[in-house]
Amino acid sequence: MAEKTKLTKEQKAAAKAKKKAEKKQSKVGTFFKNLKAELKKISWYSAHDTIQNSIWVIVAMVICAIVLGAIDWGFGSLIALLGRIG
Repeated sequence: MAEKTKLTKEQKAAAKAKKKAEKKQSKVGTFFKNLKAELKKISWYSAHDTIQNSIWVIVAMVICAIVLGAIDWGFGSLIALLGRIG
């Protein structure tokens, strides 16, 4: 009789583990189904718009780099000049 009870407990534990694994698997599946549905709702930019906006960003970065480089050069020259005077 004790063996039968023990076997039943083992079966219950195995069933519980199996159910937990199935539940976890269904959560992951549900997540990806919802993700796919949400990605379909997004209004994506066209390739032309993406390229055009990327070019604008690169141009703005180059302009900022030139301005900051000029400011850095100007302050460096000013400090060098003050170093010679003092």
